[in-house]
Amino acid sequence: MTELVEISGRFRLTQRETDVLRHMLKGLKNASIADRLKIAEQTVKDHLSKIYRKIGVENKFELMHSLVKTSNEKLSALSKNSIPFRLVEEKRLGAPLTDETTGLDNRRGFSTLVEHYVKLARRQRKNVFMIFADVDNLKSIHDTFGGDECDKALRETAHILLDTFRESDIIARYGRNGFAVIPLGTTQAGAHRLVVRLRKKFKLFNAANNCAFPLSVRYGVHCCDPRSNQALDTLLFHTDGGNEQKKSRKRA
Repeated sequence: MTELVEISGRFRLTQRETDVLRHMLKGLKNASIADRLKIAEQTVKDHLSKIYRKIGVENKFELMHSLVKTSNEKLSALSKNSIPFRLVEEKRLGAPLTDETTGLDNRRGFSTLVEHYVKLARRQRKNVFMIFADVDNLKSIHDTFGGDECDKALRETAHILLDTFRESDIIARYGRNGFAVIPLGTTQAGAHRLVVRLRKKFKLFNAANNCAFPLSVRYGVHCCDPRSNQALDTLLFHTDGGNEQKKSRKRA
């Protein structure tokens, strides 16, 4: 596991700490780790506490989402797309984190990932930027062309979003016709540049595809200061369609 070697070296983990981390990332419980390494379960807990302190996280859920990979402290690729993280979170929440139609994170998955990211941003004292995208005329598409075409419009929108943003960014379907993206580690100027790129992607798609209906999207950008105690609630409020979000949205 290349990432584990990199993490161990960067945070100066001991060999025993590295062994504990390796088994934890495989989804093993503390008792199983203790049995495999022939140490006491309390020793495993002590090692994990030291690992969390060294990396700068509070628990294993945050660790699996928040391991840094670059000097800019961006989330690593081990984070939201890792199978262990998803399995642990889905088991903890008792519900899937993925939208069946688009394959993106669903509302629950988005909220879970944002919660961890806000904690990371709070420690780094960095603002969080969120881009909203609402598909226009989805009800009209459904009523005129049927549910299959409606689902197709959602899937095509998801593909464009995936093509526009990085794999490490948080991209989710949030609501019937809404999508939300948090570009990790970006600035306000960077977020607006991404919106410009997104608009170009939709124009190129509509020009290249002879569809019965063009894909039209309204977008907006919201900035949240994670140092606020209401940071997570504020982000979810805007994603749910708060008044400020509605006023700031423009058509793509």
